[in-house]
Amino acid sequence: MRTSGRRKRWAAYGLYCLLLVSVLLYYRFPAQELKRFLESELTRAIPGVKVGLGRIGLVLPLGIEIGPLSISGKNGGSILLQAKTMTIEPLVRSLLRGKGDGRFHGLAYQGKVHGNISLGEQGLKGPLRIKAEFKGIKLRDNPWVQELLGRRLEGGLEGGVTYEGSPVSFSGGKGEASFLLSNGSLGHLQLHPLLKIDTLTFKEAKIQATLQNRDITVKRVEFGGGQIGGELSGRVEPAADIMASVLQIHGEIRPSSEFLQEISTTPELLRLVKERMKKGTLPVSITGTLREPVMELLGG
Repeated sequence: MRTSGRRKRWAAYGLYCLLLVSVLLYYRFPAQELKRFLESELTRAIPGVKVGLGRIGLVLPLGIEIGPLSISGKNGGSILLQAKTMTIEPLVRSLLRGKGDGRFHGLAYQGKVHGNISLGEQGLKGPLRIKAEFKGIKLRDNPWVQELLGRRLEGGLEGGVTYEGSPVSFSGGKGEASFLLSNGSLGHLQLHPLLKIDTLTFKEAKIQATLQNRDITVKRVEFGGGQIGGELSGRVEPAADIMASVLQIHGEIRPSSEFLQEISTTPELLRLVKERMKKGTLPVSITGTLREPVMELLGG
């Protein structure tokens, strides 16, 4: 009984010390010094980007809140990611064991982001383990996505990603991703020499993919509710320039009656589609790059 009481007193004393230190830090928090340190370390750890941090404040008991947070290309490059606020909280048990595990949550592009992160023994140099989930993201508010694709993309985005590996290179890394795009549209598509779509709309698009040693496997893409529905799968060979990544995708698409009516003004295309279509579906392959995809109608 005496030992148990002593343990409780030590636990209470430890909790009191933790709260006292947290309160002192809250009022004497070195925000500017920490901001400069984090911007410098993050920019140095991730080649090719510049990290910008707005106001930094302490969140009791041991978290920090950053707002806003931006990641952009160096030498005046466009903003790759911008979060209105981001709160990072280290796990106390992890700190006591000398590890860099924590959780984060924030607001970005009118949506919410949250997840867990774990840094290896080399800190920002890796290895990195991260699990993130997001919902309510508005794609039209991300100018980098529009610039990257070279066309307009709108809609809502939710999903999750996991990754384990180097924070600066996919080589040797592994991960999974699942996305749900809803009520979206993609503009100015030239998928086929005879097929130009000013705006492709969809009610829902589901994407599942995995990463293993720089090899991206697209397990499933399922979309519908617009001019075209279908299911696709295949591989993407990543390139240093993301939009130069090579596509090896195949599957089936289902043109709607409205879409067939739209292309009726191009008799050659309408004839080709009807020749290749079986039971309302068209077998297709998509090659080329993310920047310039090329669709080929199979069958016939």
